[in-house]
Amino acid sequence: MCMSDDLAAVYRTLDSWLAAFNAGDASALAALAADNAVFLPNDGSGLIGREAIKSHYQTWFEQFVPAETATGDEAEVIGDRAFFRGSYTATLTPKAGGEPVTLSGKWLSIYRRQADGSFKFTHLMWTSDKLFS
Repeated sequence: MCMSDDLAAVYRTLDSWLAAFNAGDASALAALAADNAVFLPNDGSGLIGREAIKSHYQTWFEQFVPAETATGDEAEVIGDRAFFRGSYTATLTPKAGGEPVTLSGKWLSIYRRQADGSFKFTHLMWTSDKLFS
């Protein structure tokens, strides 16, 4: 199957997300989001805007060493928008010691094409198969 340039750009955004998440780089994660992006985690209030997204992940990365993998199961580009659906597994190892926590679940994202042809998140929503206990 030959992937279109647009679809390849959406997959690159996922690759960039994983690299930034696994590096614990909240600034790089926030840079992948549109100015007014909306993130809807299953474990808290919605995050609106880059600064809220950066702050949320900075707090996580201060507490945990992250390791995430993700698969893209369905993606489609329609004009200057794209949607992407997949699954993930993330292991969060507490920096203060203790047992790692592993989460797995599903995600759905919407993107907007940027002037340079890349795609940034406008919306991201995820659910965990099992919440923290």
